Amino acid sequence: MNDSQIGTIGISPKKFRKNIEKLYKLSKKHSSKIIFIGLIAIDELKTYPISWDENMFYKNERIEKYDKIIKSICKKKNIYFIDMFSEFSKLDYKKLLEDGLHPNSAGHKKMFEVVKDFLAENKITAQPL
Repeated sequence: MNDSQIGTIGISPKKFRKNIEKLYKLSKKHSSKIIFIGLIAIDELKTYPISWDENMFYKNERIEKYDKIIKSICKKKNIYFIDMFSEFSKLDYKKLLEDGLHPNSAGHKKMFEVVKDFLAENKITAQPL
């Protein structure tokens, strides 16, 4: 999500795509079951700009663009993708955010539930190391 930031630390979508593909290549050396968890929707009233740095901004439109990059790579590589952005967008998700950007305890619980359900639906279990 930080890569989608507008301001001091964000990177271009092209660089983001290269970074995600690099993460995939590194990950597949360690496991054949790779799961990417997508980005979440944010409260733009609190993130444009963010409270701790007036030069940093987050917008859902940009986050969703970066999320779609992850999703497209997962589809192309035939790997799992948990669409957290869509799951949060279905809810009154602003109540799940601590500061407009980061999930609060209820937000983390919701993320856990989404991941747990995804694993169960896809019959994915832990593998011994």
